[in-house]
Amino acid sequence: MLQEVLRDTRPGEPIMDTRGETVFRPRSYYYVLEDVTESRLAMGLLRDGIAEDVVRTHTHFAVPDTPLFPPQARRFLNEHFLPFGALRVLGRDLGDSSRSADRVRRFDVSYADRFAILADGADGRGALDGVPYQGPTLLRPGPHFYSCSGGEHHVEVVWAGVLGRSRVRDSARWI
Repeated sequence: MLQEVLRDTRPGEPIMDTRGETVFRPRSYYYVLEDVTESRLAMGLLRDGIAEDVVRTHTHFAVPDTPLFPPQARRFLNEHFLPFGALRVLGRDLGDSSRSADRVRRFDVSYADRFAILADGADGRGALDGVPYQGPTLLRPGPHFYSCSGGEHHVEVVWAGVLGRSRVRDSARWI
């Protein structure tokens, strides 16, 4: 994991981890998710502010899903991050449009940033929020819609900053 953190992230980019295991990058959330913190969260003595801290720090990377994350944080991270090797990157899997008659996919953005639409690993050819998609776009927080073009199947929305990085998740799907 540390090799991927050093290769795929940049100094100063925060990562949401559980215990500081990504030691070379700042953490999004102050508290270490260990027994004392977990007990305090469970008793209501500590508020689960992970989602708010991820948004506040504009975090683009997180460690994989784990039961160490409190339920609310876990839901947020699973809804807003995609697998990226040993990490996750900000984005959303919109699923396989060929398995549904509805070719419109709804997704939410938690904070303003530039996002890319990838269909089957290539640039999307459909419409984003009713406008033909023409490359990475600044999206505001809130709901957005992507209308799949004919022939597009598996669609993902991903933080555009990751596309130029040295490592890609799966060369058959991401460029």
